[in-house]
Amino acid sequence: MKDLMNYAVAKIRAKEASLIDNSGYLRLSQSRNTNEFIKLLTEYGYDAEENFDLILSHELSETYNYVKEAAKNGNFLFPFLLKYDLFNISVYMKAELSGTEINEEKLPFKNCGNFDPEVLIPVLRDNKKGIIPDTLLKCYNEAKEIYLNTGDISTAQIHLDKNGYEYILENIKKTDSGFIKKYFMTLADIKNLTFALRLKRIKSEEVIKNLLIRGGYVENEKIIKAFHSSLSDLSQVFKKSLSTKTVDDAFEAFSQNKMFSEISGILNENLKNLLDKTRLTPFGIDPIMAYVLNKEAEIDKLRLMYYTILSEKQ
Repeated sequence: MKDLMNYAVAKIRAKEASLIDNSGYLRLSQSRNTNEFIKLLTEYGYDAEENFDLILSHELSETYNYVKEAAKNGNFLFPFLLKYDLFNISVYMKAELSGTEINEEKLPFKNCGNFDPEVLIPVLRDNKKGIIPDTLLKCYNEAKEIYLNTGDISTAQIHLDKNGYEYILENIKKTDSGFIKKYFMTLADIKNLTFALRLKRIKSEEVIKNLLIRGGYVENEKIIKAFHSSLSDLSQVFKKSLSTKTVDDAFEAFSQNKMFSEISGILNENLKNLLDKTRLTPFGIDPIMAYVLNKEAEIDKLRLMYYTILSEKQ
């Protein structure tokens, strides 16, 4: 297994050179329209298709397939792919609860999770056990029950996201990789801080204790206490796990009523710094997953750039 991982790392090192750098992003951002943006993307190894979302979906699937093939073992990817299973469960739930026709081709299902949508859909529809982990089915059923009690799809979605991410954190505990644990626990703190600031902005404080993710570095009880105290206390609590600069910058952006996409971008610098350090690790699973997570970040950035250009050129 060790030899296979070393072989996989060597292959990944070659792939890392294809990641888009700052000069590439600058060039793409200067596209005159979305057609030119897609054309430029082909120079960075992306397939040219009419549908931009399909381009990104294909690239993501190819990335995970490449890593599985390089490592000759895809089992270690299970917790990483859970977020796509949860995304697909969310897509199905929203369609079912809103009365939308369940159509794999028309709905934005992801094809790179642990379970193909064609497997997942009948499991959720018929409440079949034994095909997907019981915890995933439970996450879906609990979220659906919340909707039936509240009539609010958004609240059901929040509970699905929370319970689903806690399931990811439970799976991460099984790994020997300190990097992987740190990455996902740091992300939990970022999610919790962003959620707390959202509640502060809309002045909705009563729900926080039920919706924070458990399993990050900062204990939920400490977050709740600081949340009900002051913004300054909330800031200090998260400086124990996130960099002082990113927390200060995030709170400054919050005070200026900036969009949460910008606030999240500031906080995500903690993840970027962690990935940059891990890319220097010579062996093992860490540099492999650092590449995958960097590729996911690249795809997310390209999506944001594309839709920014689309909105500006209309």
